[in-house]
Amino acid sequence: MRLHPSTWKRYATLALLVIGCGASHGRPDADSSDGGDAGPDPTLDGGAGPTLPAFIEAYASVLCDHWLDCEPYWRFADGYLQLIACHPSLNLEFYRDVLDGYRRGTVRYDPAVAEDCLAALSSRLIESCVYLDLGAPCLPYAGTIELGGACLEDVECEPALWCDFDMECPGRCVMRPREGDGCSTAFEALASCGTGLLDCIVGACRPLGDVSEPCADVPCQFDLVCDPGTLLCRRWTVGDTCREGIFDCQSDLVCASATDGWVCSEPVGIGDRCDDASPCPRHSTCVGGQCQYIAPPGGLCGLGVAVCPLGFACTDAACRPLPVAGQPCVDECATGECTDGTCSFRPPGASCDVGQRLLTQCEVFCTPEGCARFSSLGELCPICEDGLSCRRDSAGRLFCVPDCASTR
Repeated sequence: MRLHPSTWKRYATLALLVIGCGASHGRPDADSSDGGDAGPDPTLDGGAGPTLPAFIEAYASVLCDHWLDCEPYWRFADGYLQLIACHPSLNLEFYRDVLDGYRRGTVRYDPAVAEDCLAALSSRLIESCVYLDLGAPCLPYAGTIELGGACLEDVECEPALWCDFDMECPGRCVMRPREGDGCSTAFEALASCGTGLLDCIVGACRPLGDVSEPCADVPCQFDLVCDPGTLLCRRWTVGDTCREGIFDCQSDLVCASATDGWVCSEPVGIGDRCDDASPCPRHSTCVGGQCQYIAPPGGLCGLGVAVCPLGFACTDAACRPLPVAGQPCVDECATGECTDGTCSFRPPGASCDVGQRLLTQCEVFCTPEGCARFSSLGELCPICEDGLSCRRDSAGRLFCVPDCASTR
């Protein structure tokens, strides 16, 4: 069974974060392999820059730093994307389709462009906690299959195309919807309108409103707010009404509890007392009523000063990764629960605690009836039965279809 990464991002309505990056169709397990036919070996193709795995690791480190810095804005996502970006057993798996495509010869990689990208990353400042737009220098790989060609993954298709499946293998590279093209419902908008600042508005892909643009009929970009007086998009300010734990109040403001709801306010400082009315600043979290710095993977932790990212434990004063599902464990796991010495998920239908973080007890979701079952052929997904894969059709909807990669 394989979890489509579009679904991972949908958990946090965040498909736009990874602008220009491929993503794997595999679920984050420890026992999956890169597979693919014999072809160019990305472990050898350093050329004038880093190897492909080295670039992915470096880029994942930037995403990890992004999640840690933006912790106050993403509490509603339960740290799920932070876990995927920061954990070494999961972040490379997220880009497995890129590695597979490269080995099949359907994805090309330019080490020199990757070198330029990493140079740009080293001097980058985190401004928006919604968009991570690094521009053209951070597109070192691209698909080679032309319009109408057979494909197994989105990343194999040339830019501006995606791999469209219709209950059979292989898929075909088709045009991504562009501005003005028809699209599906808002729930599928991030998939159907592709990447970029587009949304599904009145049945068509339209650009979201930028600063000073009208917002009476068109939503603003996700890091802006529609001024109720002028009906123009603007940046957030102190006192604006916000939604707790989403991505409101960008820059240095946070969403705080007030007597009449939630409003944007200045955060308290690291080491200060914290609660819903006094949220912590960026790159920190509230632990035991005190704001503590979130150390990076491998960073110093403990002593009531710094805590570790999700999926890590403070061992010998350093943040070390916990095992993931399928790996041996002692007591804690990054994904799954430690049962009989192995990290594992509860089976579908098993009782679970509603409200638990994703990938803690259930591999899918926890419902009042227990862990949700895997979807069957032709059903909407996020996670499909063995031998099936969660794929997107031309309307942007996700269905369980035959797993092309396993039937090749």
